[in-house]
Amino acid sequence: MLNLRRTRFFLLSVCSFAVVALTCNTPLRSGEPADQFKPKSVWQGTCQDPPKGNPKPYTIILYVTNRTGNKFQGLTWYPEAKGLANISGTIGAGGTITFTEKRIQGDIGGPNTYKASFNGTVLKGTYNEGKNQGKFTVKLAE
Repeated sequence: MLNLRRTRFFLLSVCSFAVVALTCNTPLRSGEPADQFKPKSVWQGTCQDPPKGNPKPYTIILYVTNRTGNKFQGLTWYPEAKGLANISGTIGAGGTITFTEKRIQGDIGGPNTYKASFNGTVLKGTYNEGKNQGKFTVKLAE
């Protein structure tokens, strides 16, 4: 029962952060990155696992908690799987992004490695879960 309460509290905290991030319009401060992958940014979209025989896309929400230079940390949330994971990664030259996901809870497998590139406010790429490779697309939530 205590674990269920902690899980609910944690998910409510993540949702609260997402709502705050979606409703705040903070101006660019000195030292902040010029791209849109900023702390407190929320990215929402879908993943698809064709090699696993799961053709139906499922929701992914990515929340950037911290960024220093080209390194960042955050969370990914998969509502359908009740999955939550920590992420950490880097942004390379030309806007290529790579991050690793480590499961906190839910049915999401892992650790998973993601590689993607920016096209304005859209991040599109692939991820590896063991030998399986899937596709994902997320867009900056407004």
